Amino acid sequence: MTLRPDTVDAFERLVERLPVAVLDPAGETRYVSPAAAAVAGVAPAAPLEDVGRLVAPADVPAFADAFASLVDGDGTEARVTVRPAGRSDGAAVAATLFDFTADPAVGGVVVLFTDETPAASVRRLVRAVTDPDEGVATADSPRDTVDRIVAAASGLPWLELGCYLRDEASAPLGPVGPSVAGDAEPVVRAADRTGERRVVGPDAVPLNALPDRPYAGGLAVPMGDHGVLVAGVRDRDDVTPDLLTGLSLVATTGSLALDRLAAGRALRRSREQHRRCRAETDRLAAATATERSAERRVLAAESTQAVREAVCTELAAAEPVALAWFGTVSPGASELVPAAVAGDGEAYPSGVTFDLGDESGPPAARVLSERTTVAERDLAAGSAPAAWRRAALDAGLRSALAVPIGGEEGTHGVLAVYGRAVGALDGPVRAVVEHLRRVVAYALTSVELRALALGNTTVELELSVPEPRTVLAELADATDATVNLESAAPNRSGYTRLFVSVDAPGDRVVAAATATDGVAEARHLTDRDDGALVEVIAEGETVPGTLASLGAGVVDAETTGDGVRAVVTVARSVDVREFVDAVRESHPETVLLARRVRETPVEADRHFRQRIESQLTDRQYEALQAAHYGGYFESPRRQTGSDIAATLGITQPTFANHVREAQRKLLTALFRSG
Repeated sequence: MTLRPDTVDAFERLVERLPVAVLDPAGETRYVSPAAAAVAGVAPAAPLEDVGRLVAPADVPAFADAFASLVDGDGTEARVTVRPAGRSDGAAVAATLFDFTADPAVGGVVVLFTDETPAASVRRLVRAVTDPDEGVATADSPRDTVDRIVAAASGLPWLELGCYLRDEASAPLGPVGPSVAGDAEPVVRAADRTGERRVVGPDAVPLNALPDRPYAGGLAVPMGDHGVLVAGVRDRDDVTPDLLTGLSLVATTGSLALDRLAAGRALRRSREQHRRCRAETDRLAAATATERSAERRVLAAESTQAVREAVCTELAAAEPVALAWFGTVSPGASELVPAAVAGDGEAYPSGVTFDLGDESGPPAARVLSERTTVAERDLAAGSAPAAWRRAALDAGLRSALAVPIGGEEGTHGVLAVYGRAVGALDGPVRAVVEHLRRVVAYALTSVELRALALGNTTVELELSVPEPRTVLAELADATDATVNLESAAPNRSGYTRLFVSVDAPGDRVVAAATATDGVAEARHLTDRDDGALVEVIAEGETVPGTLASLGAGVVDAETTGDGVRAVVTVARSVDVREFVDAVRESHPETVLLARRVRETPVEADRHFRQRIESQLTDRQYEALQAAHYGGYFESPRRQTGSDIAATLGITQPTFANHVREAQRKLLTALFRSG
């Protein structure tokens, strides 16, 4: 082979530091670099006589075959492992032959020699694993990390590597590889448990993480908290201190790479958890705002329709809710009909039949038959391709929740809510709907009681009775205080029992009352924030007694030195003129100051009061009233039965009998059905 002078100089400078040799097409050695001579164990000299100066005689045929294959055009590269001619330490070199025959400037073959001694191989293995660009530092997964470690030893015929890893800190070890299976062997678990390197005997190989090949032994090297690196060797002598040190470096580097990946996963999990937590917090805050707003509107509604519309409108305004509607049972009690609708897809309820007898029907229809809340997280997941499902999906509805309003029987109807996405009504939204079902039931019950039981109205009269010489007016004048009537009960015996609160000391009120004409008896019962509560037994006619005897309910009565100013309620059927005239028969100066129609529950209270009073005898009513205002039912009692009996002029057993009978009648009226 002849090289141009300028080519020779440049080529020699290029390759003199590389373990290379140049052979001409005839196989004669033309150049051997100093590095190649050192690998072969010979003195650098050029030209050398033949390839035998570099390769042991026994390996010359293999080398020659590789050389011949290139010269014959079978390829452009060949590799063969040979022993160097000048070394006796059992070393081996890998000779990689490159064909340059096609180049007219450089004809022949370039041979690259690589030291294949175990120590040099281990050093190359460590360099490959720790390489900042191609090593495990840039691996993107635990499996990729293992693959790079195993690949780094793939060119070493005497060594095989494998790994055992765990998915999480508490998970068991398992072999990692494309086709491996099984558990970690005892020697591997021992290395992982103790954190110490373990020499694997021939009876323990092959391991599950290594190929099924004949091995003379191996090593198990812990990789921190992540697992164990294992190695299999062809010869027991291959387990050298250099191999132990090198594999320890490989295991440590792999452990650091796995630490980096674990930290990255932990950071991503933390960010994802934070994102979910923030999203859940936002959902909870939005649900709470919806609940409060809906509750205020529902409780402020003044009609059943206003209640229904309020809850539907508020729920439909919530982000995950697409549609809300309120259904009531049809007159024939066969299906639900929409009474209020709000949100997207408002045509859906009116286009679907909610048959109460259909067990596979819409959730709103099944509520009353199943007597409980019915929810479907995914309307598309139903087993039956029912028409109502297709209609819901066509309207953009993906989830549904229906609750009975008015107990499990749904006496007021059904509230149905639909979500835009699968599972949209889970968690806080469902809790809001469950809460509002109770609020709506309460609001509807209140409205219906006013509208049905109370007629929704009551008549309120404001009267002025300017009689300065009435018992209560004289008491107000004597105490220089305001006297407020608490209760009054006229008696056929000709006196009236009055319970009044006076903003003055109790003993002074009792003294003033006792000195007032027409007062048979007075007792100080207790002190309250609004003054002293006093029982006054008045003889003859009194304004409160007259009003009570005419069936009026005294809402408020205030007595001053000028007379009595009273606010009373009467039934809507009462003729106001006739009532005022009846009062004037006993108190001629009575003036009607105002007549008002109120939407209050007072009418129902009055009916209930009349119902109770009609069933009690005068003595029973008197005993029950005296016991209530006298503190007999308080704990501890302000007065005993004997004390109250004495004020009524009866014995204690008689008083107890009257109270028990009055309580029985009161409770019977309260709990009686129908």
